[in-house]
Amino acid sequence: MKRYFLTIIFALFLILLSSADTKAAPLKIKYNNIVKNYKGKQVICRVDNKKINMQYTKGVLINGTVMVSYKDVIKSGLGISCKYTKSNGSLVIKGNGKKITLKLNNKKAKVNGKSKTLKQGPTKVKYIKKKKTKILIPLRFVVTNLGYTYNYNKTNGEVNLTSPFVITYNSSEHIYKKYKGNVVYNDVSVDLKQMPLLNIGGCSMVPAEQLIVNSMGLSYSFNSDNGQIVIDANGHSLIMNLGQTTAMVDNSLSVQLKNAPLIIKRNDTEYSCVMIPVSSVMNALGYYYRWDSLTYTGYIYKTNYLNWPAISNQFDNSIYSNGLYSITANYDITTKNMIFSITLANPIPAESVVFTNDENNKLLQLTLPNTRNLLAEGGGLIQADINTHNITSVMSIENNLQTSISFLYSPSVNYYFSVSGNTINVYFSKDIKADYAISIPLPDGVLYSSLLSEDEYYNNSFTINIPGDLTAFYTTNYVSVNSELITSYNVEYNSGTNYTDISFSTNSFVGYKLFDTGESVSIKVGKPSIIYDKIVILDAGHGGKDPGAIKNKTNESDLNYTILYTLARKYFNAPDSPVKAYWTRTDDTFITLEDRAAFASKMNAHMFVSLHMNSANSSSAKGTEIYYSNNNNKPNQKGLTSYKLATMLIDSIVPAIGTNTRGVKSANYYVINHNTVPAVLIELGFLSNSTDFKIITNPDKQNKAAKAIYDAVVKAFSM
Repeated sequence: MKRYFLTIIFALFLILLSSADTKAAPLKIKYNNIVKNYKGKQVICRVDNKKINMQYTKGVLINGTVMVSYKDVIKSGLGISCKYTKSNGSLVIKGNGKKITLKLNNKKAKVNGKSKTLKQGPTKVKYIKKKKTKILIPLRFVVTNLGYTYNYNKTNGEVNLTSPFVITYNSSEHIYKKYKGNVVYNDVSVDLKQMPLLNIGGCSMVPAEQLIVNSMGLSYSFNSDNGQIVIDANGHSLIMNLGQTTAMVDNSLSVQLKNAPLIIKRNDTEYSCVMIPVSSVMNALGYYYRWDSLTYTGYIYKTNYLNWPAISNQFDNSIYSNGLYSITANYDITTKNMIFSITLANPIPAESVVFTNDENNKLLQLTLPNTRNLLAEGGGLIQADINTHNITSVMSIENNLQTSISFLYSPSVNYYFSVSGNTINVYFSKDIKADYAISIPLPDGVLYSSLLSEDEYYNNSFTINIPGDLTAFYTTNYVSVNSELITSYNVEYNSGTNYTDISFSTNSFVGYKLFDTGESVSIKVGKPSIIYDKIVILDAGHGGKDPGAIKNKTNESDLNYTILYTLARKYFNAPDSPVKAYWTRTDDTFITLEDRAAFASKMNAHMFVSLHMNSANSSSAKGTEIYYSNNNNKPNQKGLTSYKLATMLIDSIVPAIGTNTRGVKSANYYVINHNTVPAVLIELGFLSNSTDFKIITNPDKQNKAAKAIYDAVVKAFSM
């Protein structure tokens, strides 16, 4: 029994001893000729979640800086070249395209020759108990300059390092910090597991063989002796050379590449390959290339999909009046249409061409009367593989002296045709109709009427707001853009509003208009004077250093802004609004009277409405009054005058918010007197009157005032 008891006691002792050891007993270390009992955190390191062996000489904090042995962590743990010269205390660390020079007990360092200042310089530390002396270096400074991600946990004293993506080309190592992209060819993702799309020198580079051979099925060769690359596609040969930005097509046409082809190696896997500038190569070979900056994906489509020539150009004129010579299919980059050109021997009247659409069988058929099919004996089936527009096959059959051309397609595709001489063109558009600049697909259950939009014309951008979190939906249902005016777009969910915001950046000041096109919303983009035929300028009076009248710490400028901008926006910016509104100010900014009045001319507007609040010495003065200028009261092309506009507004506002009417009055206020369009100034109510004050500060009444202004403006435009 006694022996059993002693065994338990000994076991408890071992547990306590182990527990004490895990808490890390104080270290006795010596540096700067001083012996110290170090009681701070004893730092350990991990790289890519793997622990670095430094158990005998853990890192310490000196002057708040994590210091570790360069031999244990940098040289052994990370595999980075380190050379220490004892005679002068110099330490040179080379790796990942960086050269870091440190010096013992010196706070000056160099990175690739550039001087840097350290909080704590390298220090020689003796671990007395372990009888080891190590050169400790400032870990964060060194590893971040080598491209590693550094994360220090102050609670447990653990540093986690994440290795950089390092590549080698042109005999130099480079820390790659940009995106790793993807490539999609004809709606199928290219396998880039071994080497992703990389941005080198501002140009997208892709693995040549993986894309050209494995995904596109084209002929490709690389001569490692002279660095020559040859790609054959669409009957043409593109010849490039490593390190050269000039290429040749068919040994005759010179092509300028955005970047020279390179051999690039991944340092982590040792995988290397020839990489080519994808946009330059695809354009030179006759393919369409589009870059999506939102998903970092390059999309490649064929431009020539089908070339089905005749096997004979002879037919019996006594039986047939025409012959089918060829069918070609080309992708039009500008309109994003797939165009089938059907060439006949002789001109054909447009009225004799018959189209039938069998939606149940997803079949569109074109019938040509008295036409001999010369494409193949008895007809034939051609797999066009036009997945970009959901057209899977084209078939031509002759029967009863007429030839039928059938397209197997998806009913969601838009199509139309034209006839010119002996050519019939059939146009298919999956993503976007040629009339529109943008097409945004809408998921089931989202109504066009629920959309909102925000015109940030002052920043050359606009945003379409769609209810719900649709970020996942738009990763597979792409927004289509067909306009050089649009430079980029971004999809982002706003949890505060519960709307998905699709923002478009433009290269200039433009107008836009939304259209309900069934399963999508389509948008026209262009000069405002072309896009809109009804433009109103809304001027929220005062702002910035000019608060206007003040009552009970309420500024007139804030009331004007709330009603005419914050609240009226949802009416004027609604997708079904027939009127386009621009605001003289969209925040609490001071705008001069001259700039306010001139804004109507600048925006090619058709009317101008300014909102103010009144104030008087007598608290009994109350009600709504609207001003116009006799100097600016000539009728516009539709017969609208400033006086008529003022009358319509007061007739709409007063019954909506319940103020007294003080009528329409004439005055020479600057913004209405110096305007070029029918212009009015609304004095909605008196801040100095308690009854009016309650009305104009009541949120419900403010919203009704905004709606009443909108209704009156719409009515004025309908004259």
